[in-house]
Amino acid sequence: MKKIFFALSILLFQQVCLYSELDKNDYQIQIVQVDSLPSSKYQIVKNPVGRDFWICFMKNFQEDDPKRPAGELILELFLTGEEDTRVTIEIPGINYRTQVFVRGKTIQSVRIPSLAQVKSFNVIERLSVHVTSEKPIFVYGLNRRFQTTDSFLAFPVEVLGTEYRAMCYTVSIEMLPIFAVVATEDNTEVTIIPSFDTETNPANVPFTIRMNKGDVYQVAAKFVQSPKCDLTGSIIRANKKIAVFSGHQCAYVPPNKSACNHLVEQMPPIPSWGKHYYLGVLKPRKNYTFRVLANEPETKVFVDGKLVRTLNAGEFFDSLVDKALQITANKPILVAQYSHGYNIGDMIGDPMMLLVSPTLQFLKSYRFATPVNGEWRHYINVVIPTVAIRSLRLDGAPVDSSLFEQIGISRYSIGYIQVEYGSHSIEADLPFGMYSYGFGYGKDAYDAYGTMAGQSFVEYEPSKDTLAPIAEGKPSLKGFEIILRDDRLDDTGIQGVSIVSNYGFDLNIPKFENGTPQILMSVKPLQSTYSSRLSFVVSDLALNVSEWTVCYTFDPARGKAFFQLFPGLQSNCKVNPGYQIGFFGIFSLGFNSPDFISTGNVVSYGKYQNSSGTAGFFGIYFSKFLDENFAVSTRLTFENYAGKIESPDTIVSKIRLENGTFASFNEGRRISLLGWFAGLSLFAEYHFYYGLFFSAGFEFDFPLSKSIEFYRFIINPPNYSYINGERSLLDPNINTINSLSGFRTNFAFGIGYNYFFHPRFAISSEILYKYPLSSLLTDGDWFYHRISLNLGFRFRF
Repeated sequence: MKKIFFALSILLFQQVCLYSELDKNDYQIQIVQVDSLPSSKYQIVKNPVGRDFWICFMKNFQEDDPKRPAGELILELFLTGEEDTRVTIEIPGINYRTQVFVRGKTIQSVRIPSLAQVKSFNVIERLSVHVTSEKPIFVYGLNRRFQTTDSFLAFPVEVLGTEYRAMCYTVSIEMLPIFAVVATEDNTEVTIIPSFDTETNPANVPFTIRMNKGDVYQVAAKFVQSPKCDLTGSIIRANKKIAVFSGHQCAYVPPNKSACNHLVEQMPPIPSWGKHYYLGVLKPRKNYTFRVLANEPETKVFVDGKLVRTLNAGEFFDSLVDKALQITANKPILVAQYSHGYNIGDMIGDPMMLLVSPTLQFLKSYRFATPVNGEWRHYINVVIPTVAIRSLRLDGAPVDSSLFEQIGISRYSIGYIQVEYGSHSIEADLPFGMYSYGFGYGKDAYDAYGTMAGQSFVEYEPSKDTLAPIAEGKPSLKGFEIILRDDRLDDTGIQGVSIVSNYGFDLNIPKFENGTPQILMSVKPLQSTYSSRLSFVVSDLALNVSEWTVCYTFDPARGKAFFQLFPGLQSNCKVNPGYQIGFFGIFSLGFNSPDFISTGNVVSYGKYQNSSGTAGFFGIYFSKFLDENFAVSTRLTFENYAGKIESPDTIVSKIRLENGTFASFNEGRRISLLGWFAGLSLFAEYHFYYGLFFSAGFEFDFPLSKSIEFYRFIINPPNYSYINGERSLLDPNINTINSLSGFRTNFAFGIGYNYFFHPRFAISSEILYKYPLSSLLTDGDWFYHRISLNLGFRFRF
């Protein structure tokens, strides 16, 4: 219930002047720009201003209470226009006629006799209010009783139609959902199919009435204390233009949550419904209810891109929410938003109903006025393409962009702006939607108002979806987000996402229903210091296809990474691969494969045999990346030789042992290379994702010393030794090998792994097999094979 401040100023209601957009013609063919996306579709556009209006005041609450003061019902009109004009108001049923002068760009209020209220149900009455003007105007109506008030924006005859559906609310105690029909011409046949039983007609059974110009026919649901007692979805069709008003005598929203309030809005004709809607909370309240009504079967309704309901013709659903959201459908729908009763928890205001404008009907400018200068807080909700926020002007001043927040992943944002009492104007470069509302407090508590600030009346003409889905990308804290959109006027919604190739991305595509208008997918590089590429195809239900590529590149010079989204299937992403330097330690297992007896200054008497051993030391590394995968590198290494080679003499002699017996005596020769050698290598590297890489190339070795140790050693007998007591004897005369080659070549290949613990620094490991292509000797064959493990650090720049 509402406590109403009894003053003339409270009767001022929303006005929309849209002066910059008005055309003196009632309607015209125009190019419609719905939002930030380009469009060249021609539509029939009807302006929300006119010279001829047929309206009515439906039943508010109950009959007059004789115990209360007379005249408690207040009916009022508010008139505004761009130019000075004379307005005539007539009510044939009570022989009422008056003329008023309306000064341009001001509001003129006109009190209407309370006898104009339509009290009866299922009876034709002559209680229409006919408003005519010499110049185009806007008309608003206020229907107020003590603690139950609502208001509506009236539509001129030019924008009326012949087919409607009612938007009401469920029964509240004994207060009923209602709607009313006003005829604008004689001999108008109106067919009504109520969605719930009335006192005279059963549900879903059509009945026809004949009406003349100015007649009003009000319908109420038959009282049943059930949530199904609701006339929402009722069909009203006529052979000539009619006006339809719909709402409730006094509704509890949600049901059984006091207090109740009268609900009323004039219904837009079905051809002006839309498929894209945006809603926000009603500040400072915590939550609200919305209702979606379908006109066609198999209407899929999406909330924030998720399919929430499939409705048949005339079906609806409600939802209580606490945030801004996007509502879309594959077929036109009607959406209403409801404020809640005072006792739902936040103790603010009372119920009210406003119809939400689809994006198709958005405008570029509005003029509006707050209703009362008292204990009220007035707000406007502005739904605007995000790219147009900075162009928004309220009373000529820029609007703080921090007041806006993006609605989900849509292209629209919503701003909640508190305004002062008085008249205001608001405009932007792109069409936007605006809703004005307020809540009383203190002595004006239990009160609320709300309405759309106006809209155009584009007659939606469906056409074939010929536009492919689009994609938008933006960095996120965890990687890169890609918003796939198929949410333009005639888009059919996304059907599928197919991955063509994925190199290095962790990919997340949420589950979705066919026809969803938007999808938020995300990608994250598996290795932040390596470039990645994703190519994918998006299709819609009309089989339109678009191709896209996401590139992730790492800039080692600055230690930064970049994401890019390209149309088409890119075979390569533009990268800045950079360079790497590093150092590493070497741990080698060497294999000697000699095939000689004597070499240079070293004389032996048998063929040297294979051997193995360990070696090591260090190296430095430098590489240049040609792209995100391929690099060329060079290494400078310093190593020692692994293992010793031995040759048993082929000469066997006899010696006398200490016990006087004879034994076979056999010696051998052993060569140990003591010097270091330097290796200079040239490699090609292929870097896989996950840090793995493969390398192959050539190494050129240069001995830094020819020093050796040359030993004689005893093979047999086992326990025999030289005079020095040892079984081996160093030859002091041979400490170099003059036949050691000064240049030798190796082919090498291997696999490695880089772990980047910092955008520029990595721990590197690599295993290489080095196959000798040339001998260690100039006069014989001594091949030196190596398996090397390189461990170190690398730095990218």
